[in-house]
Amino acid sequence: MPPRSLGSGTISFGLVSIPVKLYPAASSQSVSFNLLHAKCGNRIRQQRFCPVCNEVVEREGLVKGYEFAKDQYVRREGLSFVVGRHDSSR
Repeated sequence: MPPRSLGSGTISFGLVSIPVKLYPAASSQSVSFNLLHAKCGNRIRQQRFCPVCNEVVEREGLVKGYEFAKDQYVRREGLSFVVGRHDSSR
């Protein structure tokens, strides 16, 4: 597939006009790899594991959170944020 020009124009020197076209210098194609088991060559799966509960967590049991201090998180459920530990003495 030939490259498409990004733009075109002309360069003029007195009575002489030269048509020009602008082409991208590099293509942005990325290569992605899958993780394979070295012994049998099959693709492996990544599991989400909770070390506190010692169990595999399904995707439905996950929520997003922001760590604001070491091991302290603000959970995001839906479009709002829920504070896990609230210090009322301040």
